[in-house]
Amino acid sequence: MKIKFLYLMIITLSTIILSCSDDDADSFFSCLGETSITHIIHNIDSNNALQVNFEIEYNGDYSLSNVQWDFGDGSSGSGATTSHTYNSAGTYLIKASVSVNEEGNNCSFTKDKSITVD
Repeated sequence: MKIKFLYLMIITLSTIILSCSDDDADSFFSCLGETSITHIIHNIDSNNALQVNFEIEYNGDYSLSNVQWDFGDGSSGSGATTSHTYNSAGTYLIKASVSVNEEGNNCSFTKDKSITVD
């Protein structure tokens, strides 16, 4: 099963590379690499167990240009760092839509993370 998956991935990536110009292929792989060096960091406020502080940890060479947050409870926010207070305890799927700027070209991707608020 793993070999079939690997074979499918090779075919998919080959198709993308062959169907793109050199610049498009470079942008694709550059953007793909940016996702691996971007992480959602969170910590619970010590005075309020329902308040969570979020941060995008980005260690790339480009400029972090925009971050839009979905806190998993119908609320949203923006910025590389932000805080959100939940109405009740539970498990939430946090999504961060991240954009980085590479010499005038934007690369956008989404990171997600499940958190539990007590």
